[in-house]
Amino acid sequence: MNRIKIGTLLLLVLLILIIPSCTNLDEEAFSVLPTDVYYSDKNSIERALLRPYEHGHWCGWDGDRWYLQELSADQFTWAQKGKHGYDSGNWIRLHGHDWDADQGQVYGGWIGPYQGIGQCNTIIRDFEALNFPDFGLTDADKATYIGELRTLRAWFYLFVLDLFREVPLVTLPDEIKEQVPPAETFAFIEKEILESLPALKQTAQRGRWTQAGAAALLVRLYLNAEAWIGTPKYTECSKIAQDIIDKKYGNFELDTDYRGPFRSGVKGYRSPENIFEFPHIKNYYEGGWMYDAMMHYQVRYSLDTDKGGWNGINMSPSRDLKGDLYPYVLGGPYEKFPNTDFRKRPFKTLSTDGNYEGFFLVNQLYKFNEENRYGVDSSSMILGTEEWKDFPLIFVDQCGRFSDDPALKKLESESNDAYKARVYKYLEEVRKRGYHIATSSVVLEKGSDVSKGEESTGIRLLKFPWLSITSDLFMSNSFPEIRMAEIYYSLAECKYRSGDKAGAAKLLDAVRKRNYTAEDFAKISYESGATTLTDNEFIIELGREFLGERHRRTDLVRWKRFGDEWWAKPKDAKDKTVFPIPNRALNANAKLKTNGY
Repeated sequence: MNRIKIGTLLLLVLLILIIPSCTNLDEEAFSVLPTDVYYSDKNSIERALLRPYEHGHWCGWDGDRWYLQELSADQFTWAQKGKHGYDSGNWIRLHGHDWDADQGQVYGGWIGPYQGIGQCNTIIRDFEALNFPDFGLTDADKATYIGELRTLRAWFYLFVLDLFREVPLVTLPDEIKEQVPPAETFAFIEKEILESLPALKQTAQRGRWTQAGAAALLVRLYLNAEAWIGTPKYTECSKIAQDIIDKKYGNFELDTDYRGPFRSGVKGYRSPENIFEFPHIKNYYEGGWMYDAMMHYQVRYSLDTDKGGWNGINMSPSRDLKGDLYPYVLGGPYEKFPNTDFRKRPFKTLSTDGNYEGFFLVNQLYKFNEENRYGVDSSSMILGTEEWKDFPLIFVDQCGRFSDDPALKKLESESNDAYKARVYKYLEEVRKRGYHIATSSVVLEKGSDVSKGEESTGIRLLKFPWLSITSDLFMSNSFPEIRMAEIYYSLAECKYRSGDKAGAAKLLDAVRKRNYTAEDFAKISYESGATTLTDNEFIIELGREFLGERHRRTDLVRWKRFGDEWWAKPKDAKDKTVFPIPNRALNANAKLKTNGY
């Protein structure tokens, strides 16, 4: 067996061993074994190193942390769809900023990062006590591995600093400590990264922290310093961001293809833009939570997958019940994309090798083209199963009970064929224009809010492409945690805040140009002045570029816009930029105090 096969086998065995652990997050067998038993060879050290990375993937891209960042902001909602999706009112409260210290997602925002911190603390302690040369490793390897763990721990701490501000700072296993001021946690994160960075590798390591990744965490830290600790650090942010762009910490650059960062991993492609990405492997290291949370049950027959979906999360509506665009500056993310933007195209696979276009599942849904093994069969519509049972399933950029219109109900004297033809005709008009125009008082009086959806409510995000399982591509794409676009936009924001709008425009355009033809880009370029770069435009542009990437709440807080009104949410009466310390955490640690709730 050659070395490559041995390495692959080790990876698969490792993944099999570690994946079940996220179904029982209290179980960490290595932490209760004596170190001289657990650490028996080089492979056991590497298994221990990778364990908190696996937890990091779960922490960043599986549920509660994403919910807190995106469902509390303006671009996504989990609309109740008929009898489905009420879920104890969790999603209504998140959208309306009406959460409390007992809400499960708030506790998830706390415990997920702290479990990762605990894992890092244990393994750092163990590694510090080991003589790496005894295991066929070097002291330089030891410094690199500990540096990776300290950087990963700093990444976990960014979550709790961002979400809760005043948090315990623990660095040893099983420590129980009181909260510290945000500035102390900020300084700890900064110190950990700065001290770890020199020992990290510069060469890209998929799913591992390198110098560029650590430096990018400093960019995040400094960009949000004013919001988190009250002290602006835009100068420091600019310096690190420029160094990353200048390749001081590694050879990363913008992908020329708008799809590139999100199809990294497919057919062996590696995007040069992704500074840190979490890899996926079907049946071993999956990222299916986002698919489940967003996709309708019938989508599997259009995309050719083996997952049913929960029909939960959709993009916040751009249009009201009559089909008019909402006037809010925030929200309505789909219609914030110009029609000429490649990303706004409906998602469609173009070949069997993973080529596709568009970021959105929108309008009429058709079945997968089994003959071609890509694309859809436009002669075979997918039908609804709930409110629109046996009728074409059409995703609309609206949230309302359109199916309750009395005019769409079967008349007593009407034949089944006549009724079906009438509703088909109505839905064909919806398909052509892309939205409903409600005239029924029944529909209009019910209104539009998070509790008033139906199965076809909302456009679904396919920025992270769910590709055909028949072609063995499903769940083969990585999730980009940090990419070069974030560095460009962070530096642009620093320049914008300093008054250098021209410099900001140039940086933003360097990323944006890949989303358009040259002719169309000239019409919306910031640098040319075709589109004016204002505060509102900058916030909207952040939403376009990082849609669904777990950025939005943090961005709105930093721009002091988190309390503004948007669809189905009035302006906040109180400051909700920080989540309450969960009651479950308070009950577990007598040294904790509430943080203002």
